[in-house]
Amino acid sequence: MRKAVDSLVYEVEARLRNPTNGFLDFVHNLENWLKEVQQEIDNVKSELTKYLNLEVIQFVMNNLGY
Repeated sequence: MRKAVDSLVYEVEARLRNPTNGFLDFVHNLENWLKEVQQEIDNVKSELTKYLNLEVIQFVMNNLGY
């Protein structure tokens, strides 16, 4: 019950801050941030391939859960 109330309060506060989009604006910002983070991860992986051989990369990826 508490989570439902918290969710409703959050949604109302978001709607007060942004009457048009409400919490969807927050969701949109999070989606953009996630895309940026994923792009940065892809860039780092690409950069690593310049310095590490394939076996090392596969070992790291498999053992770190990627």
